Amino acid sequence: AVYVEKWCRRWVPEALDVLVTPTLTVLISGLVTIFGLMFVAGEISSAIGTFADWLLSNGGAGAGFVLGGLFLPLVMLGLHQALIPIHTTLIEQQGYTVLLPILAMAGAGQVGAA
Repeated sequence: AVYVEKWCRRWVPEALDVLVTPTLTVLISGLVTIFGLMFVAGEISSAIGTFADWLLSNGGAGAGFVLGGLFLPLVMLGLHQALIPIHTTLIEQQGYTVLLPILAMAGAGQVGAA
């Protein structure tokens, strides 16, 4: 966005700068975000979902133990929201997610122990 704004400030006449520069900056940056970064983020999310699926199918109880142990520190830091795309990808690939019940029971178990 900074590069677009600098380019606009250099080439747009000063009389139109107040209106045209912010409009072009938001429009171009938004389009790059939607069509560029979202594609890359979707591919990364699919890869993480495939890895989580592989881990849960091959890791057995050990994978559940590790995921359950790591979940509440993620909740304390607010990073558990980053797992939503992974759940969505698993639901898209398989039609269900086994990750959410594991993580929910990890939280319930630690709350019950307290």
